[in-house]
Amino acid sequence: MEEEVSVYEQVDHLQHYVGQTHEVLTQHEQRIQQLENDVHELLETIHKLLDGQKEEKDSLKRKLAEFEGLQGKVKEVVHTATESGRMVNTLEKRMDTVKKDAFSSVVVSVIAFSVLIILSMLLR
Repeated sequence: MEEEVSVYEQVDHLQHYVGQTHEVLTQHEQRIQQLENDVHELLETIHKLLDGQKEEKDSLKRKLAEFEGLQGKVKEVVHTATESGRMVNTLEKRMDTVKKDAFSSVVVSVIAFSVLIILSMLLR
């Protein structure tokens, strides 16, 4: 009987060991599942970050292109302002010339009118 009891005890001991092993395996499986979930979440986060970086890069490219366009427009405005300044200077010089010519013409007209008046007085 002792052998039978010892066999029963061994069977009980093995069943208990199998139960513990099953619990350990279940815990390991749960831990592995949790790690897989964590890895999946990390991958999703990485993909979101990469997508966000791509969007930021595209946005920066658009802004850079817009800035370059504005810079070109500023150059055009500067060029136009420079040309306008030159034209204004030319017009001012022409106005000064016209003023001088007009003043000279007035002086000549006054002198001619005065001479004509003097001649008309002398002839009378």
